[in-house]
Amino acid sequence: MKIALVTDTYMPQINGVSYTVQLWKNALKKAGHKPYVFYPEDPSYEPQDDEVPVMSIEFPFYYKYRFAIANPFSIASKMKDFDIIHVHAMLPLAVPALWAAFVNKKPAIFTFHTPVDMYVEYLTSNPGLQSLLFKLYDAYKCVLFNSVKLVTAPSEIMAKKLDCEKAIKLSNGIDTDFFNRADDGEIKKFKKKYGIPAGSVIGYTGRHSYEKHLEDLIAMADDFQGTIVLAGGGPANEYYRDLAKDKKNVLFLGFLPREELCALYSALDVFVIPSTAETQGLVVLEANACGVPAVGADALALKETVHEGKNGYRYQPGDSKELMEMVKKAYKNKNKLSKNALEFAQSQSITNTVRKLEGIYESMLVP
Repeated sequence: MKIALVTDTYMPQINGVSYTVQLWKNALKKAGHKPYVFYPEDPSYEPQDDEVPVMSIEFPFYYKYRFAIANPFSIASKMKDFDIIHVHAMLPLAVPALWAAFVNKKPAIFTFHTPVDMYVEYLTSNPGLQSLLFKLYDAYKCVLFNSVKLVTAPSEIMAKKLDCEKAIKLSNGIDTDFFNRADDGEIKKFKKKYGIPAGSVIGYTGRHSYEKHLEDLIAMADDFQGTIVLAGGGPANEYYRDLAKDKKNVLFLGFLPREELCALYSALDVFVIPSTAETQGLVVLEANACGVPAVGADALALKETVHEGKNGYRYQPGDSKELMEMVKKAYKNKNKLSKNALEFAQSQSITNTVRKLEGIYESMLVP
């Protein structure tokens, strides 16, 4: 099958959507298909032969995000010989991609990644304008869902939240061939490189944005007898750095190259994710694949990605004292949690996801 994967965010931007789309592209290619990624062009990224850049401009409201400016007729022409059009974008590439599906009479599927309504505050702080944007978003979402044959979401919670009869759960999956526990030598080398002292280590990696609520983790620093590491970056990075300026045991590592992620996860005793906006929580699965249990906020998809007492524990968002208690509990039961975490991560492999995805595609091609 020749498949168009359409996304509003892609390399070199580092986030769950860009990694997922790239992972699906590579896995589908490995399975014998011909996937192509349509994405907003970035001058700093050199596209591969199976990646199709679309003209874009910098988006002023969100850190390092680019806004595609697509000609629907041009997109339709480029997609005329594709079998499936798989949209991973809400705006702006969704509209021309769905137009291409319509004029070329091709089946389209939509995968929901991002609760856009949770990001309205980045556009405006005006309550009236926010209310208007919420209403417009809901109306647009209905039109979008009605334009495709099927909608997938990476968790059952998000599939239900979409309030759409076409919505089903389909895990984004992770590369379990890549994510494995690093050996002791790699962990030691990583800690030395980033100045992580001996002793207990917990931490987070991912986007530093306000909905990630890293303030919960920073707030417990004074009571934690060890080091807290925060890798990644984003629009709220300086805000979090300012919060932690007097916390000597909080280390900011910045963006890490992908090849160092396994060493990072493996250097942690417990992975902590305070986010209240996860549609799945891929970083939890990546940490689990390295044998590291997780403590996460009891919110959205983390309710089903962090299984209480199995691969970790959950706490009430904003309650740093309960977060501390759950971290202690994870330390106490670490051996059992680590074993369960490895098993859970394997069940969420990209191989399983693509196998299910192939079945979905084939069913959509049946007249």
